Amino acid sequence: MPRISPTSLVLCALALVATRAAADPAGEQLFRDGRELLKQGKVDLACEKFQQSREVEAKVGTLLNLGDCRERQGKLATAWDVFLEAKSLAAMQKDPRAAEAERRANAIVGQRAFLTVAVAPDHRVPGLVVTRNGAEVPPATWDQALPIDPGSYVFEAKAQGYAPAIVKVEIAPRGRGTATVPALTKLAVAVTPVEPPVTPVVTPDPGRLETRHVDPVVPNGPPTPSAGWKIDPPLGRGALGVALGATSDGDLTPGLRAIVQTEAGPGAIRGVFNMQYVRVPHDPSYSGDNSNQFAFGLGLDYLVAWKPGFASAAGIGVGLDLFTGGYDNNGGTADPSVGLWKAVRMSPIIARLRGKPVELGLHAVIIVQSHPVLVATAAVDWFFW
Repeated sequence: MPRISPTSLVLCALALVATRAAADPAGEQLFRDGRELLKQGKVDLACEKFQQSREVEAKVGTLLNLGDCRERQGKLATAWDVFLEAKSLAAMQKDPRAAEAERRANAIVGQRAFLTVAVAPDHRVPGLVVTRNGAEVPPATWDQALPIDPGSYVFEAKAQGYAPAIVKVEIAPRGRGTATVPALTKLAVAVTPVEPPVTPVVTPDPGRLETRHVDPVVPNGPPTPSAGWKIDPPLGRGALGVALGATSDGDLTPGLRAIVQTEAGPGAIRGVFNMQYVRVPHDPSYSGDNSNQFAFGLGLDYLVAWKPGFASAAGIGVGLDLFTGGYDNNGGTADPSVGLWKAVRMSPIIARLRGKPVELGLHAVIIVQSHPVLVATAAVDWFFW
């Protein structure tokens, strides 16, 4: 009889174990239940069955079906991750379905939503832990835009000796959001009053005992840090402001502003009302020329923060120009006239002062009327509610 080496016996045993593991009946039944539920249009229940089958045994077919199911739910970040897992497993097993898994992953890579957990360096107190819907967010992933499924997320920042902070973020499909962790407020240390300790002192007279009081040392903790700040606008905020700008025609345009804004997705929708004054150059042919122009504009912008304390906005607007004074064709005073216009609005830089309800902004408006006019404006806005 041929002699069997110990190495051959080990290999046969491993092959037998692998064969049994690959034929787990529980995983196969869960997979079939998921396929049946998917045929019935019960996507959520089917996804649960495929996930359970994956936990029992991860097979290429199970992962492909789970990725397809998550994609139908709109959970594209999860689907992309599952397709990549299927590709890796298929490549390891030399399964030709690796190409299909890669194709499905590439098809949704550009449709994913992203979320950044922003933690400023001076907010990283010792022992800081940030959780998302109860699960810890690893510090290695802070300040990075990572794929995430659309939905509502609650972030909690906590550390021993500090009051916890809660941040809520809503992520839209294909959207980008930022969860900005504020500075935690240090808890006050309660000090229990105690009687001053009495220290015995031995005097030259052994029959006499003197005592003296020693003042206790009361710990003085560091001052409580001020609350954190971020550009993410709270719901229903309003502001008043002043502005000074110039037009591409060479006119100075001082004016007033009013803002109303509300949260929307990762940013905010902002309504802006402008009133700016323009002194129209006099016509030297008429000594009585006293022309003035008042521009009233109403804009609708969308504002998104791109780092703590800074944001940008863009939108559209409409408005009208009111001309007063001047002269008519006979040299007399002209009646007031009105001109309507449309506009494209941009605010490349909006900065909020640290700890203050004040914003500084650079704004540009391209007005389309008889001819395009660019109005560049610097503004200061005070948020009073």
